[in-house]
Order: sequence, then structure tokens, then C-alpha cells
Amino acid sequence: MNLFALSGLLTGISSLVFGIYVYLKNRRNKANKLFAIFTFAVAVWGFGGWKIGLIPYGEADLALLWWRITHIGVIFIPIFFLHFVYQWLEIKEKLIIFLVISREFFFLVSISTIC
Repeated sequence: MNLFALSGLLTGISSLVFGIYVYLKNRRNKANKLFAIFTFAVAVWGFGGWKIGLIPYGEADLALLWWRITHIGVIFIPIFFLHFVYQWLEIKEKLIIFLVISREFFFLVSISTIC
């Protein structure tokens, strides 16, 4: 296992553990729920990087598949982080969250349609 794969594995595991811990501290708090979802998106990115690091040379199709999966996590990270911060600080600007989600949805659709 190379350092790139190891860093993805450590990122994925630590994100999941941290997110589960925060969620279990107060399950009813919306900010805790959003933070747990945010850490899950980071974990998708981390575990995707781990799988990419383990792909042998010459497996371009498999590498492309895992890059796409990894970018799904990358796309959702800013959405959930912004929503978490707004919820935690009790900011009621729903328009900004809607615009960010719309932009990120466009990125998600564009990644899924690229050959």
C-alpha cells in the first residue's frame, strides 16, 4: 500500500469515527446530524482515494470509475459543510444554501454524463 492509499484510508476511517461520535452525542440536534452527513461525504472521498491508490497500473477503466465515485463525495462536502455552519450559527439564509445546492447538483449531473 502506498502513501496515497494509506492517507485515503486514514481519512475515511477518522471521518466516519468522528461523525458517528458527534451524532451519538446528541441525535436530535440538527447541527449534529448535518455534521455527521458532512463527515460521511469526507469518508466517501477518503475511501475513494484509498481504492484509487490500490488500483494496479493499466486499469484505466477501474481508476476512472473510482475517481467518479470519489468526486461524488467531493461535490457534497461543501454543501453539507455550509449547511452545517449555517445551522450551527443559526443563520436563516435559505437562498444561499439553495444556490449552493443547485450549483453542486449541476456538478453532480455533469460528472455523471461525462463519458
